[in-house]
Amino acid sequence: MRPIARRPVRSPGRLDFAVAVGGLLLIGVTSTARAATAGSFSLVSNETLRGRSISAGRPVGRGGLTYDDASGIYGGVSLSAVAARSEGVRFFDAQEYAGFAKRISPRLTLDLGVLNVDYRRYASVGTGGYTEAYAGLIGHRLSGHLHLSPNYFGSGVATVYATVDDALFVRGAWSVNGHAGLFFWVAGGRPVGAPAVHYDWALAINRAVGPMRLHVGWVQGGPNRDFYAGRERPRGAAVAGVTIGL
Repeated sequence: MRPIARRPVRSPGRLDFAVAVGGLLLIGVTSTARAATAGSFSLVSNETLRGRSISAGRPVGRGGLTYDDASGIYGGVSLSAVAARSEGVRFFDAQEYAGFAKRISPRLTLDLGVLNVDYRRYASVGTGGYTEAYAGLIGHRLSGHLHLSPNYFGSGVATVYATVDDALFVRGAWSVNGHAGLFFWVAGGRPVGAPAVHYDWALAINRAVGPMRLHVGWVQGGPNRDFYAGRERPRGAAVAGVTIGL
């Protein structure tokens, strides 16, 4: 799921965004039954972004808190850690998002929001991150979104990422989900060696077991191959994980 990272200067804007989302969650904790907060913990065998491994094939654990209000406002924050090869467990990334969902028909919801991601040096993309705005439509099983980042990984380049996600099969505790994405460099030039268009797709089988959700699937991206741990890697990888609602 991504290219090229430079070490950015940490700006007040990123800190303000995190504080704003944290405040949103605090409001949810102290509000009435119109709002709901929830926690979760997940563990994946390989953290990927847009079809590429960003944890160098190592497992990543993530804890998060989400807020969902009956008005349509929602938000969340999460922190993760990676099992580094020789240094034990290390801080991997921090993510914050906030948005608004509005039902526009019995089977269709308009979804608008902002996502901020910061990676530390144990991510194979290097220290850095991006902020992006997104807009999309969510149906009963099918959804589509456009994501716009004005300064992707501090490169000064604007990017667009278009996604389609589908619940291909749902029966009882079992489900099969599919994902497809296209990533474009749209303004400010393109990093040397980066393809004009990057694609990714994923297929996952899920099983709910009480408060747990187990999944196993395949993630693939291209046209460039993946590089980490000093070696060129295949473009596809099997990924397994578990999410526990708290």
